[in-house]
Amino acid sequence: RLFLADLGGSERINQSKANTNIKGDHIRAAGTVTWEEYYADRERLAETANINRGLFALKKCIDALNDREQAVLDGRPLPYIPYQDSRLTMLLSSALGGDSKTVVVVTASMEPRHAVETIQTLRFGERCANVANKTDMTARQLQQVLEALDAEIAATEALVQKHERWEMRRVVRQDVVEGVVEAEEFVTTTVLVGAEEHREHLEKLLQRRRELLGEVDPEAESSATGADTTEGKEGDGAPAQ
Repeated sequence: RLFLADLGGSERINQSKANTNIKGDHIRAAGTVTWEEYYADRERLAETANINRGLFALKKCIDALNDREQAVLDGRPLPYIPYQDSRLTMLLSSALGGDSKTVVVVTASMEPRHAVETIQTLRFGERCANVANKTDMTARQLQQVLEALDAEIAATEALVQKHERWEMRRVVRQDVVEGVVEAEEFVTTTVLVGAEEHREHLEKLLQRRRELLGEVDPEAESSATGADTTEGKEGDGAPAQ
């Protein structure tokens, strides 16, 4: 598939003059502007605002894509890319990442009166170039981080198997009704002990791996209540049920 997107020229209101015929002074001057001219310029002004929103959303996506490489190096979860913020970024989402080949052409003026826009345009082009030039590098760095993480996970699992053991314990079970203990009994149960710190570290490593792969939402995961992940295995000395 081939995508061609023309992002237009200057969309500054004071330069494009999109609001020329809808300013208050012109409207109050009877006969200066026809209703046809008024509605035409109002439509043009709305189009200018939509283009500016699309360009702003594209800038946010480019900045987030550039932040991905640093996130991998820092060991942070990959940042969210807000493609859905505008139709423009949704259209270009497949062209900004993956195996696509993207070319961004920026045009600028040497006239001093356009200096501010020229500098902003060149900086935007530079950020786009960083995404295109570092896509493969980011993928390789992510693969290296995952390989190192997998090695640490395997080593931690070995420590868990080495130190973990089944232990018999007597616990007290009470039936409490309205704050009064009505029944009490001692029960013998079995629990896994000896590798609590290693298992906690293993859970953090597995969580980190899921975040890097984008399989979980870090905020949702952190707010979820903890669950017992200990399981008995054959050969671990667990008593027959």
